[in-house]
Amino acid sequence: MSKYVFTRIGYNCFNEQLKRVQEHLARATKEKGEAGAGQDAWHDEGHKISLVEEMMWSQRLGCLQEILSDCKIIDPQEQNETISIGNGVVIEYTDGTIKRFYIEGYVAEPSLNIVSLSSPLGRLLIGARVGDSRTFILGNIRKVFLVKEIILPSEAICLLE
Repeated sequence: MSKYVFTRIGYNCFNEQLKRVQEHLARATKEKGEAGAGQDAWHDEGHKISLVEEMMWSQRLGCLQEILSDCKIIDPQEQNETISIGNGVVIEYTDGTIKRFYIEGYVAEPSLNIVSLSSPLGRLLIGARVGDSRTFILGNIRKVFLVKEIILPSEAICLLE
């Protein structure tokens, strides 16, 4: 069984993130070479900074490639009875604040309108039905919300724009 699950949309977003990390790594590698060219590279602060940046982007790329090697792409079931991967969801907090989310399997880059199944909020939402109340606790923050609407996957795509 795959460790990471994506919708096709989430998989495409993941690949975009992977490309950005590859571009950052290429830029950091180039800057490291330019900073150390013709100098005592170990005493050049610019070279040291570029080296650290290159290592950071290289590690991030390795993590993303590992995820890619153990992932599964699924087509969400076209239903809106219970919240599942691919659904959109509208929740209302007790203070009247309304939030809309797209439910994704794995999220490589944080987003205000995409919730990962493995996040604390995602774990609360999965399986919920319209009218269900949930309590979200994160540290000292405690928020109660009501599931107002579950949006079909085919219509939930608009939440990503």
